[in-house]
Amino acid sequence: MELLKRLSEAPGAPGREERIRQVIRQEAEGLFDEIREDALGSLICSKAAAKKTGGKTPKVMIACHMDEIAFYVKAIDKEGRLRLTNVGGFDTRNLFARRVLVQGK
Repeated sequence: MELLKRLSEAPGAPGREERIRQVIRQEAEGLFDEIREDALGSLICSKAAAKKTGGKTPKVMIACHMDEIAFYVKAIDKEGRLRLTNVGGFDTRNLFARRVLVQGK
């Protein structure tokens, strides 16, 4: 449950997945033969299969999505209200009267 909590609470706006990638990398250390990041920021973890005799070794891929619904603050008015713009594609009507976490650098 602690890992699920850390994964759920780590910020990961589209194009800014560094923190969630760091959580995943920490958890993956020691479990794989190779951990690398590609040019798009995907984390690729590989483990060689044990050799089987008399047949092909099956390959398995587990893919997951790191980013989440996010906004960028585009303005703050004189009363302190934030003007937001969404990042990525989603239906903003699903967010009516929801809490958001405002995070700085």
